[in-house]
Amino acid sequence: MFIGQAVVGLAVLSMLYWSAGEFADGTIAGTLIAAFVLVVFPVADAFLPVSEAVEKIPQYRNSLERLDGVEEAKGTMPQAPAAVNEEAATAIGSIQATGQAHIVLKSAGYRYSADAAWSVQNLSLNLPQGRKVAVIGRSGAGKSTLLKMVQGVITPVAGSATINGVAASAFGEQIPQVIAVLNQSPHLFDTTVANNIRLGNPGASEEDIRRAAGLAKLDTLISSLPEGYNTPVREAGQRFSGGERQRMALARILLQNTPVVVLDEPTVGLDPRTERELLATMFEAMAGKTLLWVTHHLVGAEQMDEVIFMENGQVEMRGTHAELMEREPRYRKLYELDRPVQFMDADAPEQI
Repeated sequence: MFIGQAVVGLAVLSMLYWSAGEFADGTIAGTLIAAFVLVVFPVADAFLPVSEAVEKIPQYRNSLERLDGVEEAKGTMPQAPAAVNEEAATAIGSIQATGQAHIVLKSAGYRYSADAAWSVQNLSLNLPQGRKVAVIGRSGAGKSTLLKMVQGVITPVAGSATINGVAASAFGEQIPQVIAVLNQSPHLFDTTVANNIRLGNPGASEEDIRRAAGLAKLDTLISSLPEGYNTPVREAGQRFSGGERQRMALARILLQNTPVVVLDEPTVGLDPRTERELLATMFEAMAGKTLLWVTHHLVGAEQMDEVIFMENGQVEMRGTHAELMEREPRYRKLYELDRPVQFMDADAPEQI
């Protein structure tokens, strides 16, 4: 980007120098100096985006390699036997009856092709019902692959990923009955507020919807809308702010009422205050549920039972927030850098 801007600046100076010389020679009128100089900017606008495209080439190449690996692996992936599917159906019945789901990863590993690097390697994770775990790490550390194994989208190449002793991949399309996902950009449809929340459970009553909205701290907002729960959301939720859209998606998740919830960076793009308020609402509303929280931020990490820091597909650090703060200088530094600034007022000691 710097090089691109430098080229534009050089072009402006060059055009200014040339047109001034032409004016001095009497070839052009003085007013045309500005015209020649200003024409550089719309021309530059057509070429500056090239720098952004070049920057994304490695990401696109990596995505294409992964897609090629999936295509190659299709023919070699073992199909789950019928007995496993029956076990999954039995497990789902037990989970719905008891509200208990126990997720276990044992030395799990995955790579997208035989000659590719391991996306996740030798990862063990124990998630009994109600446990809260945060997974942090930079992009490409293996967090997304971990989520796919937990949700049964992919089967570990090494080790295992199970839910109540049954392979997660055996649950197939029934996995939403066990695991709900709240991601960074939940889609809201061009229908009413009530209908968008009802997507979590199409058979939910009006009272169920209101209860879920209340838990998500949406009741005040909805009561202020012109038609309440019947207010149109508009395409992609344009009527609401980012935090309000996430709360609506949270109400949908609460209505879905699964024992396990995956939080896939749900606060990305929100301002620090909205982020803290949304996290507080989520942790309060989903008490008792198993939470697997993938995040780049450490705000709220102190409320987790365990924090796992991943790097290059492997676990570099793990422990409670307090343990990592005490023994891991790198984690302590990351937390200090990521923690929002606190302004303290003598008359109002709460964080602003």
